[in-house]
Amino acid sequence: MPCNCSNAGSNNGQVIHGGNGSTGTFPPPPEERPTLAEIRYLLRGYDELGVLLPDAAILTNADGEVDQIRVDTLYVNNIECLDTGCDLFGGQQGQQQLWTNTDPTTTTVGGILVGTTDLVGLNSIQVLERILYAFQPATISAFSIPFATNNDLGITVSSGTFNFSLTNALNVSSLILSYSNNGAAYANIAILQNTSTSHSATSPIITSNTPGYFVTYKLRATQTNTQYAAVEQSRTIYWWSSLQYGKGSSIGENDFRNLNVDLGSEQIRSTSSFTQNISVAAGGGYVYLFIHNTRQINSIFQGPLNVTSAFVLQGTNTIQGIPYKIYRSTEFLNDALDFTINSGPA
Repeated sequence: MPCNCSNAGSNNGQVIHGGNGSTGTFPPPPEERPTLAEIRYLLRGYDELGVLLPDAAILTNADGEVDQIRVDTLYVNNIECLDTGCDLFGGQQGQQQLWTNTDPTTTTVGGILVGTTDLVGLNSIQVLERILYAFQPATISAFSIPFATNNDLGITVSSGTFNFSLTNALNVSSLILSYSNNGAAYANIAILQNTSTSHSATSPIITSNTPGYFVTYKLRATQTNTQYAAVEQSRTIYWWSSLQYGKGSSIGENDFRNLNVDLGSEQIRSTSSFTQNISVAAGGGYVYLFIHNTRQINSIFQGPLNVTSAFVLQGTNTIQGIPYKIYRSTEFLNDALDFTINSGPA
């Protein structure tokens, strides 16, 4: 709030004439003059800005009305207001004091975060704008991938559409979709526009014959204001071995797709010992168990009865590119039966 100062006589000292450029008679007529209490009320907010207003700076008449403000005794941030006048934010008329403190801020105030150091060179209005108009960081939600979470060994994943939503997207400086194979460093799939809500990917093509192998897909958004952390969401998919089973009518079946009674499959979502239950329907046949070559069958129970010895390892065969061990019951069975099978790494 600059002041326009001039001499008004030896008794009155320097007098403020209307720093907003307005014209008029000063002192104003009595009916327009504020009281001392009113002027102090209006100026009380400047205490935090370093304005010192000694009693001698305000001259009143006999009725307690303000006649003059002496700027030769008015100090702003320890800068004396002389004939050139002062800006209540500091410095001489026409100037504003700029922020010079390089120390990190010690607390968060509005939009200025704790630890901020980039205020140097900003004026008071710019600092206030930072406080009052806080940066709105972007967020990611509803990130989905086109692949199943759990896949059988040998399954290939490749093309599909990744979907997501962004809030405050205009505050995103970079948006990257990437993937990591089994914990390796992330590689980019695509660099996206911040206006995107999906991406159709045709690569990479990934498959695995290793139980527990995993791939993580990540969407990461970097903020335009680097004081705010990047945001990201990720999804992970796995490959597991599986147990294929059913009844075949003859000895020597070597492909579970040829089994003719109650063909079923149980996914083994473990790299260690794993127990699963299976049921085969009534009907004649030998019970066949096909398990990935990376595993072996440790035990087979029918209720409390251990029937492991009633099954033999018939051999191995590669089916749909996956090598399987083949276990077969030693007897032709007509009944519907339930088994509890424990398997583990080979």
